[in-house]
Amino acid sequence: MRMPILSYFLVVGTVLFGGLVLVSNRLEPKPLPVSQTIGVPAPFKAQPEEDQPRTGAANLAAEYPNVQTPDAAPKQKRAGRPS
Repeated sequence: MRMPILSYFLVVGTVLFGGLVLVSNRLEPKPLPVSQTIGVPAPFKAQPEEDQPRTGAANLAAEYPNVQTPDAAPKQKRAGRPS
């Protein structure tokens, strides 16, 4: 006995298509979340670097500004020799 493949797919396809149409009529379509931007994004802009460079493992030769610090206390001479 041969199985009627063409009539099987015709009946099953019709039932499945009708089921999809029935379900799609019952469901309310939800809007897709979309972005309001048009075109390419703005180019990346890095934050400005700090004034004073940091010394670290990758930057051992960082140049620092010359800052002169005054001596905290003048050196005193010794009054006498220890005996």
